[in-house]
Amino acid sequence: MIDLIPVTPHPYVRQTQADRWKKRPSVLRYRDYRDALRMSLGSIPQRMRVVFGLPFPKSYSKKRRRELLGTPHLLKPDTDNLLKAVQDAVCTDDSHIYEVWMTKIWVAEGFILIADMATLPPETLLTERLVPRPLLYSVEGGAEYLMVG
Repeated sequence: MIDLIPVTPHPYVRQTQADRWKKRPSVLRYRDYRDALRMSLGSIPQRMRVVFGLPFPKSYSKKRRRELLGTPHLLKPDTDNLLKAVQDAVCTDDSHIYEVWMTKIWVAEGFILIADMATLPPETLLTERLVPRPLLYSVEGGAEYLMVG
């Protein structure tokens, strides 16, 4: 089973009691993200491979985007906070999850890919073999650029 959710990953937001009435913008964005995940995912597997595709900031030039496309995302947000947000959205109790492989990569459009490791052959667990082909390419100005080698 492979679930591809076309949503920009968002890290978990720590909420306070005041957020019930204060409605900070970061909390509202997180709640919208959480609702979108709940609509897209029914449950998450016990053993999973998760790929977070994080889009480029608007300030990045086309040259920089081409250089980074499909490479590891080494900036914030942290992978554990991204996973915590997914688990918070879908699971009331996440104690059944015992194995998680996570990867963050730079992409043109944000997505989350969740694969059940129990149903996949080991050779498909690599990022470049797991991410669907249309997400591996970006078309800018009529030219295609390979995202993941």
